[in-house]
Amino acid sequence: MYFFFLNFFFIFLVYIFDNLILFYKKSCTFANKILLIIK
Repeated sequence: MYFFFLNFFFIFLVYIFDNLILFYKKSCTFANKILLIIK
């Protein structure tokens, strides 16, 4: 039971981390587009 919970928690962390990286990349490209428009 404990091992199952640990495994689930790890998968959950990886999922959150992946989403954060995706969001960061999107916001970076968005910021770059804005900078290009300003320039």
